[in-house]
Amino acid sequence: MVAVARSTHMEDTGFLHSLFAERTDRFELRNFPKPEAKQFAQECVRRAGLSAQNLGEFIERVLEFSAGNPGAILSMLEMAQRPEYRSAEHVKITPLYVDFRLNLPLGYRFYGQ
Repeated sequence: MVAVARSTHMEDTGFLHSLFAERTDRFELRNFPKPEAKQFAQECVRRAGLSAQNLGEFIERVLEFSAGNPGAILSMLEMAQRPEYRSAEHVKITPLYVDFRLNLPLGYRFYGQ
């Protein structure tokens, strides 16, 4: 069994805490260091077939915004494929980031409305 908590004290797992009584059964998942985060982002871009004239700048900004969090990287790369964050062959980085931070559901946009 694998349980994931957002806090180091495992408060988010509540009743599962008793299943992991031994400290050796626990380990912290950290964000990727920058080199690994960049490699991860580039591989995800390759697999998704994402292309843009500002792709290099976009990846650098995603790495900055995400601080190496793989979930954030994947979310922003997925968002970059949607038409509302594209203009010709460019990714609209700022609107994408604003909506990512607001964690808006699919189909909703804040920026530019």
